[in-house]
Amino acid sequence: MNRIIKVYLKNVFKQKGFYICLAISFMISIIIPFIFTIVMKSYGEVKVSNEIIGTLIGGVGIIETIFITIFVCSDFSEGATKNYIARGYTRRQVLNAKFIVSIIAVLAFMLSYIVGIFILYAKNGLSFDKTIIYYIIACLASLIANVGLYVVISNTAEKLGTAIAINLILPRAVSLISPLIGLISKSKINFSNYWITGLNNLLSETPTLKETLIVVSFSIVYLVLLFEISNLIIKKKEIK
Repeated sequence: MNRIIKVYLKNVFKQKGFYICLAISFMISIIIPFIFTIVMKSYGEVKVSNEIIGTLIGGVGIIETIFITIFVCSDFSEGATKNYIARGYTRRQVLNAKFIVSIIAVLAFMLSYIVGIFILYAKNGLSFDKTIIYYIIACLASLIANVGLYVVISNTAEKLGTAIAINLILPRAVSLISPLIGLISKSKINFSNYWITGLNNLLSETPTLKETLIVVSFSIVYLVLLFEISNLIIKKKEIK
Protein backbone atom coordinates (compact mmCIF):
# COMPACT_ATOMS: atom_id res chain seq x y z
CA MET A 1 0.00 0.00 0.00
CA ASN A 2 2.94 2.34 0.61
CA ARG A 3 3.64 2.27 -3.12
CA ILE A 4 0.09 3.40 -3.94
CA ILE A 5 0.35 6.25 -1.42
CA LYS A 6 3.63 7.40 -2.94
CA VAL A 7 2.15 7.32 -6.45
CA TYR A 8 -0.95 9.22 -5.34
CA LEU A 9 1.16 11.82 -3.51
CA LYS A 10 3.39 12.24 -6.53
CA ASN A 11 0.35 12.74 -8.74
CA VAL A 12 -1.16 15.27 -6.33
CA PHE A 13 2.00 17.35 -6.01
CA LYS A 14 2.48 17.31 -9.79
CA GLN A 15 -0.98 18.75 -10.39
CA LYS A 16 -1.28 22.46 -11.12
CA GLY A 17 -4.73 22.32 -9.55
CA PHE A 18 -3.23 21.48 -6.16
CA TYR A 19 -1.01 24.56 -6.16
CA ILE A 20 -3.82 26.74 -7.47
CA CYS A 21 -6.02 25.57 -4.57
CA LEU A 22 -3.13 26.12 -2.15
CA ALA A 23 -2.58 29.64 -3.48
CA ILE A 24 -6.29 30.43 -3.19
CA SER A 25 -6.26 29.11 0.39
CA PHE A 26 -3.36 31.38 1.31
CA MET A 27 -4.91 34.41 -0.38
CA ILE A 28 -8.18 33.88 1.48
CA SER A 29 -6.22 33.58 4.73
CA ILE A 30 -4.79 37.04 4.10
CA ILE A 31 -7.78 38.85 2.59
CA ILE A 32 -10.49 37.77 5.06
CA PRO A 33 -8.50 38.63 8.23
CA PHE A 34 -7.48 41.94 6.64
CA ILE A 35 -11.14 42.88 6.18
CA PHE A 36 -12.04 41.62 9.66
CA THR A 37 -9.25 43.57 11.36
CA ILE A 38 -10.28 46.80 9.66
CA VAL A 39 -13.83 46.32 10.92
CA MET A 40 -12.71 45.22 14.40
CA LYS A 41 -10.31 48.13 14.84
CA SER A 42 -13.06 50.55 13.87
CA TYR A 43 -14.92 49.23 16.93
CA GLY A 44 -11.84 49.38 19.12
CA GLU A 45 -11.29 45.61 19.15
CA VAL A 46 -7.71 44.31 19.21
CA LYS A 47 -8.31 40.61 19.80
CA VAL A 48 -8.66 38.18 16.91
CA SER A 49 -12.02 36.53 17.39
CA ASN A 50 -12.76 32.92 16.55
CA GLU A 51 -15.20 34.23 13.97
CA ILE A 52 -12.23 35.07 11.75
CA ILE A 53 -10.86 31.56 12.02
CA GLY A 54 -14.32 30.09 11.53
CA THR A 55 -14.72 32.06 8.31
CA LEU A 56 -11.32 30.87 7.14
CA ILE A 57 -12.22 27.28 7.91
CA GLY A 58 -15.39 27.67 5.88
CA GLY A 59 -13.26 28.78 2.95
CA VAL A 60 -10.86 25.88 3.27
CA GLY A 61 -13.84 23.54 3.51
CA ILE A 62 -15.06 24.55 0.05
CA ILE A 63 -11.59 24.18 -1.46
CA GLU A 64 -11.22 20.83 0.31
CA THR A 65 -14.52 19.64 -1.13
CA ILE A 66 -13.64 20.48 -4.72
CA PHE A 67 -10.06 19.19 -4.60
CA ILE A 68 -10.88 15.84 -2.96
CA THR A 69 -13.78 15.26 -5.32
CA ILE A 70 -11.56 15.87 -8.35
CA PHE A 71 -8.83 13.65 -6.89
CA VAL A 72 -11.13 10.68 -6.18
CA CYS A 73 -13.23 10.92 -9.35
CA SER A 74 -10.22 11.33 -11.66
CA ASP A 75 -8.91 8.07 -10.22
CA PHE A 76 -11.96 6.32 -11.63
CA SER A 77 -12.05 8.18 -14.95
CA GLU A 78 -8.38 7.44 -15.60
CA GLY A 79 -8.77 3.78 -14.63
CA ALA A 80 -6.14 3.95 -11.88
CA THR A 81 -8.29 2.12 -9.33
CA LYS A 82 -8.94 -0.74 -11.74
CA ASN A 83 -5.24 -0.98 -12.59
CA TYR A 84 -4.21 -1.20 -8.92
CA ILE A 85 -6.75 -3.95 -8.25
CA ALA A 86 -5.54 -5.82 -11.34
CA ARG A 87 -2.01 -5.69 -9.93
CA GLY A 88 -3.11 -7.51 -6.77
CA TYR A 89 -3.91 -4.67 -4.38
CA THR A 90 -7.15 -4.99 -2.45
CA ARG A 91 -9.92 -2.44 -2.77
CA ARG A 92 -9.46 -1.56 0.89
CA GLN A 93 -5.77 -0.80 0.32
CA VAL A 94 -6.64 1.52 -2.55
CA LEU A 95 -9.30 3.18 -0.39
CA ASN A 96 -6.83 3.57 2.49
CA ALA A 97 -4.39 5.29 0.15
CA LYS A 98 -7.07 7.69 -1.09
CA PHE A 99 -8.06 8.59 2.46
CA ILE A 100 -4.48 9.17 3.59
CA VAL A 101 -3.54 11.30 0.58
CA SER A 102 -6.78 13.30 0.86
CA ILE A 103 -6.04 14.01 4.53
CA ILE A 104 -2.47 15.10 3.68
CA ALA A 105 -3.86 17.49 1.05
CA VAL A 106 -6.32 18.95 3.55
CA LEU A 107 -3.51 19.40 6.09
CA ALA A 108 -1.58 21.35 3.43
CA PHE A 109 -4.57 23.65 2.84
CA MET A 110 -5.05 24.08 6.58
CA LEU A 111 -1.36 24.90 7.04
CA SER A 112 -1.66 27.74 4.54
CA TYR A 113 -4.52 29.14 6.64
CA ILE A 114 -2.61 28.82 9.89
CA VAL A 115 0.34 30.68 8.34
CA GLY A 116 -2.05 33.42 7.29
CA ILE A 117 -3.55 33.63 10.78
CA PHE A 118 -0.16 33.97 12.47
CA ILE A 119 0.93 36.58 9.91
CA LEU A 120 -2.17 38.47 10.98
CA TYR A 121 -1.03 38.37 14.62
CA ALA A 122 2.55 39.37 13.79
CA LYS A 123 1.58 42.28 11.53
CA ASN A 124 -1.14 43.75 13.71
CA GLY A 125 0.16 43.05 17.21
CA LEU A 126 -3.10 41.36 18.07
CA SER A 127 -3.57 39.46 21.31
CA PHE A 128 -3.39 35.67 21.33
CA ASP A 129 -4.62 33.05 23.78
CA LYS A 130 -4.96 29.29 24.04
CA THR A 131 -8.62 29.32 23.00
CA ILE A 132 -7.43 30.08 19.46
CA ILE A 133 -5.35 26.87 19.55
CA TYR A 134 -8.35 24.90 20.84
CA TYR A 135 -10.49 26.31 18.05
CA ILE A 136 -7.93 25.48 15.36
CA ILE A 137 -7.55 21.89 16.65
CA ALA A 138 -11.32 21.36 16.69
CA CYS A 139 -11.74 22.82 13.21
CA LEU A 140 -8.90 20.71 11.86
CA ALA A 141 -10.45 17.55 13.32
CA SER A 142 -13.84 18.29 11.78
CA LEU A 143 -12.25 19.10 8.41
CA ILE A 144 -10.47 15.74 8.39
CA ALA A 145 -13.74 14.02 9.28
CA ASN A 146 -15.33 15.70 6.27
CA VAL A 147 -12.72 13.97 4.10
CA GLY A 148 -14.54 10.73 4.82
CA LEU A 149 -17.86 12.15 3.67
CA TYR A 150 -16.45 13.54 0.42
CA VAL A 151 -14.61 10.30 -0.38
CA VAL A 152 -17.78 8.25 0.23
CA ILE A 153 -19.85 10.46 -2.08
CA SER A 154 -17.14 10.65 -4.75
CA ASN A 155 -16.56 6.87 -4.65
CA THR A 156 -20.28 6.32 -5.10
CA ALA A 157 -20.99 8.95 -7.77
CA GLU A 158 -17.72 8.52 -9.73
CA LYS A 159 -18.71 11.24 -12.22
CA LEU A 160 -17.02 14.53 -11.38
CA GLY A 161 -19.88 16.93 -12.03
CA THR A 162 -22.38 14.84 -10.07
CA ALA A 163 -19.97 14.29 -7.16
CA ILE A 164 -19.07 17.99 -6.84
CA ALA A 165 -22.74 18.99 -6.83
CA ILE A 166 -23.64 16.42 -4.18
CA ASN A 167 -20.58 17.18 -2.03
CA LEU A 168 -21.29 20.90 -2.06
CA ILE A 169 -25.04 20.70 -1.53
CA LEU A 170 -25.85 17.58 0.54
CA PRO A 171 -23.78 18.24 3.72
CA ARG A 172 -25.03 21.83 3.94
CA ALA A 173 -28.61 20.83 3.14
CA VAL A 174 -28.58 18.36 6.04
CA SER A 175 -27.36 21.17 8.33
CA LEU A 176 -30.34 23.29 7.26
CA ILE A 177 -32.86 20.47 7.59
CA SER A 178 -31.59 19.18 10.97
CA PRO A 179 -33.32 21.89 13.07
CA LEU A 180 -36.64 20.70 11.64
CA ILE A 181 -36.04 17.32 13.26
CA GLY A 182 -35.83 19.08 16.61
CA LEU A 183 -39.07 20.96 15.96
CA ILE A 184 -40.93 17.83 14.88
CA SER A 185 -39.62 15.72 17.76
CA LYS A 186 -40.02 18.68 20.16
CA SER A 187 -36.49 18.02 21.35
CA LYS A 188 -34.34 20.77 22.83
CA ILE A 189 -31.28 19.23 21.17
CA ASN A 190 -30.02 21.07 18.11
CA PHE A 191 -29.26 18.08 15.89
CA SER A 192 -27.42 20.23 13.33
CA ASN A 193 -24.64 20.71 15.91
CA TYR A 194 -23.96 16.97 15.81
CA TRP A 195 -23.95 16.68 12.03
CA ILE A 196 -20.48 16.41 10.53
CA THR A 197 -20.46 19.95 9.10
CA GLY A 198 -21.81 21.53 12.28
CA LEU A 199 -19.55 20.06 14.97
CA ASN A 200 -17.78 23.38 15.53
CA ASN A 201 -21.08 24.77 16.81
CA LEU A 202 -20.42 22.69 19.94
CA LEU A 203 -17.65 25.16 20.77
CA SER A 204 -18.35 28.22 22.88
CA GLU A 205 -17.01 31.68 22.05
CA THR A 206 -13.94 30.84 24.14
CA PRO A 207 -13.50 27.07 23.65
CA THR A 208 -12.33 24.90 26.52
CA LEU A 209 -10.21 21.77 26.34
CA LYS A 210 -13.29 19.67 27.15
CA GLU A 211 -15.28 21.15 24.26
CA THR A 212 -12.34 20.61 21.92
CA LEU A 213 -12.04 16.95 22.94
CA ILE A 214 -15.78 16.46 22.34
CA VAL A 215 -15.47 17.79 18.78
CA VAL A 216 -12.34 15.69 18.16
CA SER A 217 -14.10 12.56 19.48
CA PHE A 218 -17.15 13.06 17.25
CA SER A 219 -14.83 13.72 14.29
CA ILE A 220 -12.96 10.44 14.85
CA VAL A 221 -16.23 8.49 15.10
CA TYR A 222 -17.50 10.06 11.87
CA LEU A 223 -14.23 9.40 10.03
CA VAL A 224 -14.12 5.72 11.03
CA LEU A 225 -17.81 5.20 10.26
CA LEU A 226 -17.57 6.88 6.85
CA PHE A 227 -14.45 4.93 5.98
CA GLU A 228 -16.24 1.65 6.66
CA ILE A 229 -19.27 2.78 4.65
CA SER A 230 -17.00 3.71 1.75
CA ASN A 231 -15.27 0.34 2.04
CA LEU A 232 -18.62 -1.49 1.82
CA ILE A 233 -19.64 0.54 -1.23
CA ILE A 234 -16.41 -0.04 -3.13
CA LYS A 235 -16.52 -3.78 -2.30
CA LYS A 236 -19.88 -4.21 -3.95
CA LYS A 237 -19.57 -1.92 -6.95
CA GLU A 238 -18.10 -2.75 -10.31
CA ILE A 239 -14.83 -0.94 -10.92
CA LYS A 240 -14.72 0.30 -14.50
